[in-house]
Amino acid sequence: MFKLFFLTVLYMNVAIGIAQASQKTIEYTGQNEDIAELFSTQTHTEYTYEDVITTCSRQVQDGYETICHKDLIEKRRICQRINGRTICTDDGTGNTDYGDHDDDDTTTCDDRPTYRTEYYSCMEVISHPYEVFDFKTEGKVTVEFYPWPSDLTPPKANVTVDLNSAGTLSAYAEAGPSPVFIYGRWREEVRAGSSTARNVSATLDVAFQNATKVLVPLQSNISDIVLNHEELSFVVAVGSNVSDYELELKAKKVRWFILKDKEILKTTLHASQFRISEEGDRWRIHVSLLSLAKFEINAKYRFEFALKLADDIKDRLLNKQQFPITKTEGKFMGRFQ
Repeated sequence: MFKLFFLTVLYMNVAIGIAQASQKTIEYTGQNEDIAELFSTQTHTEYTYEDVITTCSRQVQDGYETICHKDLIEKRRICQRINGRTICTDDGTGNTDYGDHDDDDTTTCDDRPTYRTEYYSCMEVISHPYEVFDFKTEGKVTVEFYPWPSDLTPPKANVTVDLNSAGTLSAYAEAGPSPVFIYGRWREEVRAGSSTARNVSATLDVAFQNATKVLVPLQSNISDIVLNHEELSFVVAVGSNVSDYELELKAKKVRWFILKDKEILKTTLHASQFRISEEGDRWRIHVSLLSLAKFEINAKYRFEFALKLADDIKDRLLNKQQFPITKTEGKFMGRFQ
């Protein structure tokens, strides 16, 4: 069934509101402070309904028509040798050789119903969405900047502050061309106003860190892996503060024949749970295994590990989209001796 709309009744009166968010991008060039003033509105969708006169259609049987077609019927002839003569009959039975085939055409006719399209007037209920105003929010954000790293020049970054339609504040940033981590921390958020007119004010602390030294070990290859009866250790390039990193570690006991390797350890170690010693321009990272899981002497184990940027560092980054690679990975298989 299909519908052809050709006439509608009068529309109901509706009020239209538009949900609106706002943002401000602050260009940082070395200033200590900046202000972002924002405004947003929150709405929700409701509907009005109307009856619409339309044309509907349906299929109605109005007679029959005769359809003929030819069927090809295959006949088989069975031939036999009797007293030196070949005698053939149609549709015979018995154990005998088949002879030539004959084909006949047979015409078959059927009466089939025919239909016509019948149109008639009908009503359709149509919904119309519209936006209803809920509340507005006015926001004021004071952005306080910590000093730019002295080993990077000149200071250049963009910090964007956003106030969405629900009245929630957020921020993101982008630095360039220098590789800089931009950290953000919200504090002193105050909310006031009525149910339909709200106010929010907050302070955003923004700090900067030279990302180059932090990323050096994460962009280097893991090497010189050593396993003994107490610890697993490996070497990476020297980084920044130890607290900037975490270590993901998995261990599986290697089993033979049809048995799958058995996972005995899967954890993330914070900086206080592993030790770093310096070997020239390299770091050797030491992991004490005995405190993490039960390892069997002379058993073979498969290790997978990754040195990565600490989660609390990544969570505070306003420009994490500029640093998609934040870990270096290694694998090792050996006996616990």
